[in-house]
Amino acid sequence: MAEKIREKGQLAVSSVFESILVSADFSASEGMEREAHLLGKLFETEDAREGIAAFLRKRKTIFNDK
Repeated sequence: MAEKIREKGQLAVSSVFESILVSADFSASEGMEREAHLLGKLFETEDAREGIAAFLRKRKTIFNDK
């Protein structure tokens, strides 16, 4: 499982871990709002554009973590 996680974009992985770590500090609605904010920030990254392009071209992703 760790190997599969390692292959993913590290910006996305770190955002997931951040969401998990702070989830105890928020209500469910606050947690969902925080998650939506993080997701929005991720979609502004080069990695998001790379992930979408790789998916559409059916090729392996090459993440830059930027």
